[in-house]
Amino acid sequence: HYPPTVYTITVPCSSGIKPSWILHAYERGFDGVFIAADGSDCVFGESCTEKTGTLVADTHERMKAESLDPARLRMAAICSVCSEAFVKQIRSFNEYLIKTTHT
Repeated sequence: HYPPTVYTITVPCSSGIKPSWILHAYERGFDGVFIAADGSDCVFGESCTEKTGTLVADTHERMKAESLDPARLRMAAICSVCSEAFVKQIRSFNEYLIKTTHT
């Protein structure tokens, strides 16, 4: 299981996420945003991970411009049925956020 403070939001394809949505999460007090991309399993196209990676890189630049730590946004390619990999990534990210944002 992952921490109860984690909110999951399902979207049709991670490459459709907008940087403004991510920045809005920080404005609303979220410590971090983790994006799990389906990778080549995405029904909307095999380039899902590449496109999502580009939007994450662009958002990292916007975060730097707004004095936000880019490490508070992470992305990984995880298949939609790979729950153990998802939980492992979330636990690791949560530990990082606790160490860096709650000290």
